[in-house]
Amino acid sequence: MLYKCFVLDGLHEDLNRVRVKPTTNTIEAEGRPDIEVSREAWRNHLLRNDSIFVDLFHGQLKSRLQCPKCNQISITFDPFAYLAVPFPKEKRSSTLYFWPLDPCLKPVRIVVRYNADGKISEVLDALSRLVNVNPKAVSFE
Repeated sequence: MLYKCFVLDGLHEDLNRVRVKPTTNTIEAEGRPDIEVSREAWRNHLLRNDSIFVDLFHGQLKSRLQCPKCNQISITFDPFAYLAVPFPKEKRSSTLYFWPLDPCLKPVRIVVRYNADGKISEVLDALSRLVNVNPKAVSFE
């Protein structure tokens, strides 16, 4: 993937119609509407980048940060050419039978879904939630 990004970025630079790239500043929202700030940030991006790759592959990512000390909020719209998206974790399901300690109650068949790379404790927690029993009271046999 990294090689593809490198090649696409090189092609973008070769085809970029902007020859003299002016310096630009980061655009801050400062209480203005998102659409206004987004458009201004995109115009700034186009001052330095104008190619078929920008038209087809570039986008904007809204970032919102809040200072934990003073609660000031900073909103920016950053351009991106490649957006890394994590793959969802693989889920598995198992059919388990729960036998209550009370002999008058029948065993219960339950399907539990869990992460494929999860721990057995996560399966026990999921099972205990489904049957409404303390996780420490559940064991495998």
